[in-house]
Parts: sequence; structure tokens; C-alpha cells
Amino acid sequence: MVIPALLPRPLLLVLCFLILTAMLSALGVGAAQADATGAVDLAAKILGAGGRLDVARLTVRNGNQAGASEAAEFQRALEAELRRLGFGFGQAAATAATIEVTLSDSFQGRLAVAEIHSGDTKTVAMVLRPQGAPSSAAERVTPVTLQLQPLLLRKAPILDVLPLNESLLVLGTDDLVLQHAGGSDSLSQAARITHSRPWPRDPRGRILSDGVSVRIYLPGTQCQGTLRPMALSCADSQAAWPLDGGNATLVPDRNYFEAEGIRPFYSMVRLGPAENSGRLIAGIDGKTYLVGPNSGSETAVEGRGNDLAAVRSGCGSGRQILTAMPGEEGQPDSLRTFEWIDLRVIPSGTPMRVPGLITALWPIADGTYAVAVIHNTNAGRYEAYRITVACSR
Repeated sequence: MVIPALLPRPLLLVLCFLILTAMLSALGVGAAQADATGAVDLAAKILGAGGRLDVARLTVRNGNQAGASEAAEFQRALEAELRRLGFGFGQAAATAATIEVTLSDSFQGRLAVAEIHSGDTKTVAMVLRPQGAPSSAAERVTPVTLQLQPLLLRKAPILDVLPLNESLLVLGTDDLVLQHAGGSDSLSQAARITHSRPWPRDPRGRILSDGVSVRIYLPGTQCQGTLRPMALSCADSQAAWPLDGGNATLVPDRNYFEAEGIRPFYSMVRLGPAENSGRLIAGIDGKTYLVGPNSGSETAVEGRGNDLAAVRSGCGSGRQILTAMPGEEGQPDSLRTFEWIDLRVIPSGTPMRVPGLITALWPIADGTYAVAVIHNTNAGRYEAYRITVACSR
């Protein structure tokens, strides 16, 4: 480009500045397009996590439906960027680091997690590349409404409820009840729950059943049995509970969970259909965290609430996150829906106030709806509801 030499000096300086700005802008756009895979961002995260390293081995593994060619392309791009940043390759395995990268699908984008092993030290770096189109995360949210269907009202505490065809399994602190259609006591069966230790102040419980057999998880206790005839056998157990996103152990005498590589949490949801998808956890500190596929990596994200549950729907991304929002002092709790977009928990509907305190929020195994248990202190009873998600018009 030729710049006229006869221009006044101030105007000449302004023209040069504008040309330089345009060139830098164009370079920025090119870099963004070149980093469509996220390899450049991940390389920067690796540098920040472990510093500049000599690398004995770099591997990239696909944990999603993508073909091997995509993993190979990502590995080539990542290695090229790491070399540009000063990383050495082909070093002796005894003294150099290894970097293992896992690619996986979350329901809002591609997650790349790198485990860096250097000596006895392990560090983790990760990036998420949204499947973007609209510029604003909020613009990509489909408004939804919650629909609550009453399942059961009773004065005794309810820990969990599981609908089974025309019947209802109800877990209390002392028994498991199989309540048939109509709700009459004459149409119900019950089995006693035995336990050697007293329950904690706020006990939690979970029912899993295929309609023939049943398994129950309680604090320090596990029960199993059959429904017809109704029979239950309970024993002391610290076995991990199966949660949406992995197994976790309920801490003795507490109402929160622990799992390897994850901070203590109240509840957890997967962010995609694959077992190695990222997860969201509701930490006991009141914050929500993104956990990588192999644990060991956490990032605080927006959002709050002690209970999370994912529900499949035909709205937006097809999977909504329900959360129990604590009310202000003396006020009832609320249920709210969110979507996971650009590492953010974005509201997708207005909060729905419920008639009391939410004491349990569990997803059904197939993910089509969730069950909430509410302690209605004004009415002096516990109420169970089926929760589904509908697209707003």
C-alpha cells in the first residue's frame, strides 16, 4: 500500500493508525476462525496450568460421536500451537511430561479437557467451544414453563416418590409404601425400613425400581427387595448412590455427597447424553461448578440452588436444568429452569413459587420428568409433585 507523502503530518499519522487498526482486526478475525477447534485456547490454558514443558507424549481421545479424523486434526493443531509457545517434543519419557486430551460433547458445545502429568504433579486445563450461532447466550434460550402435577399429600415425611404405571412408591423415614390407584389404604402395601443408626437431622432417600424389584438408598443404609409380594431387606451400607452424572457417597450424618476429585456437593447433573460429558454440581458453599469429564477440574459458573435435576424436553437444547431456589427468610422456595450455554447457566423461565420448602428434587431414570417433595409447613404436610417442562408460546 502506498501512502501519499504530500499529506499533512497529523493527517498522515491518523491514516497510518486507521490502516494498522484494520490490519490487526483482520488478523484477529483470522485467528478466531483458525481456532474453531479450540486448540489454540487449550494450548494457552495448558501453558497457564503447568508452564512451558518438554513433552514426551501428547494424545487426543474422542469421547463422543466424532470420527478419529477430528481427534487427529485437533492433535495436530494443539501440537503446533504448543511448539509455537516453546514446548519441546520428543523428549525422554522419564523426565518429560505427558498430556492426555479428551474431547466430548456437552449439550451446548464441545468440551476439551487436558490432563498434564509432570513428575508427581497432575494439573488439568479445559475449554468449551459453544456450538454457537446467535451472538448473545440469552438470545439462544427458548422460554419454557413448568407444569406441576400433584402426586401425593401426607403428614408423614416423604423422602422420595416414584410413579410406576398405576401405582406409586413412597419412601418415608420408616417404611416404603406401594400405593395403588385410588389411594385407599386397603389398596396399599408397606414394608418396614430397619436401620441401626439414627437418621441425621435432614435425611435423604432415593428409590430405584424396574417395576419388579426395588433398591433404596438411605443415610448409611441400603435396602433391596421385591414389590409383589412386598418384601424388603435392609443393611448398613456406605455404598455410593447412583446420581445423574456418576456415583457419589453420602457423607455420614450429613445430607451432602462426596466423590473423588470433586468438592462436596448436594446434587449433580450431566450436561450431555454421554457418560463422559461434563457435569454441573451444586456445591455446599452455595455456588454452582462445572466439572470436567474425568473430574479433577472445576470452574465456578453462574447459578445457585441446593438441588439440581435435568429434564428432557422438546424446548431449546432439548434438556432443561431445574433448580430449587431458596426463598428469603420466612418465604417459600421456588423452582426455576435454566439452560447451559457458553459456560453460563441462563434462565429459561420465570421462577415458580411453591407452597413450602423443597426437601427433595430427583430426576426420573429416563429423564422425561422430575419429582419434587415440598414440606408445606402452613398446612402441616408433605406434598409430592411430578414436574414436566413445556415450551412457552
